[in-house]
Amino acid sequence: MNKSLLAVAVLSAFAGVAQAQSNVKMFGSIDGGVRYLDNVNSAGDSKTSIGSIGGLGADRIGFSGTEDLGNGLKANWHLETGFNIGTGALDNAAGKLFNRTAKVGLSGAWGALDIGHQYGISFNTLGLYEPFKLTHFSFTGIIPGVKAAAGSSAGMSATNRFGTFGGARFDNDVQYKGTFNGFTFSAEHALGELAGSANNGAASAVGLSYAGGPFALGAAYTTKKANISVAAAPASWQDATQLTAGGAYRMGKFRFTVGIMNDKQETGTIVRATKVDNTWAGVNYFISPGLYLTAAHYLTDYKLGGADGKKRLTMASLVKELSKRTKLYVEADHSTFDGVAVGAISPAGQRSQNGFSIGMFHQF
Repeated sequence: MNKSLLAVAVLSAFAGVAQAQSNVKMFGSIDGGVRYLDNVNSAGDSKTSIGSIGGLGADRIGFSGTEDLGNGLKANWHLETGFNIGTGALDNAAGKLFNRTAKVGLSGAWGALDIGHQYGISFNTLGLYEPFKLTHFSFTGIIPGVKAAAGSSAGMSATNRFGTFGGARFDNDVQYKGTFNGFTFSAEHALGELAGSANNGAASAVGLSYAGGPFALGAAYTTKKANISVAAAPASWQDATQLTAGGAYRMGKFRFTVGIMNDKQETGTIVRATKVDNTWAGVNYFISPGLYLTAAHYLTDYKLGGADGKKRLTMASLVKELSKRTKLYVEADHSTFDGVAVGAISPAGQRSQNGFSIGMFHQF
């Protein structure tokens, strides 16, 4: 109850500020989607649900603003929270109010420098060549790249080697981004904030991309240090790296995309390094203004010492724009699992799973 009252108070205060100051913007989106999944347990039962994960877009509300400081310099800030339309609750188990973004920074002709809780360079670069990312990321609870993008969470470990690599955002992050003649360079460092070590729990990344005409190309490299002491737990020491790269090409009514995301996490002397490789290819077909079809295939390859496993995901969606802000959508996906992926990432040991989503998405 206290968290709910605090959230209402904070959001109400910002809404008042947004009306009083022209440089403050309130925004958000709501996805009223229904999702069906089969084989959710060992009995092969199905489940139908409503929620903020898996639809065309996220349920979120946010506030952002700028202040002109003169001579081309601006101060910028951004606060954004997510919620579950099915229950009205915050969409994260930790109960963070601004779990999606909380940052402040400066920008000018030289680029932008932001500090806070924000999307990592891996995630931002991925958006250039993810098939289900046009104006915004779609079906983030289904596509593997968003969940695997480097962020602050612990990721894979010696006991949970199928965990996601990071979760898209970094805490305590200092990030620079500059765009010049179509090229964008990015660099970031997320502090570990551990006493006695500047490295443990920290992460660094660089990215380079180009967008011009029908082409878009990008790559990002991230390194992460384990949030533990080597002396205390040498068998679980986990230095991690991630490389993602890909491109997109627009030709008439079609947009073609390809990408990779390769993760490696050291697990000390007891368990050999874990590697997870994601590769994908997709196509967008713009049937008519306001109507488009997207299809993609993803392969996730797990290498756990001498054991291997794979997940294959094929999915497609059809989106109809009723206006610039309101869209209707349908989506279908089919996943198969083999090797060590069965039972570890597949639901209750199932070897396949089918999903279907239908809903309405609105932005404001």
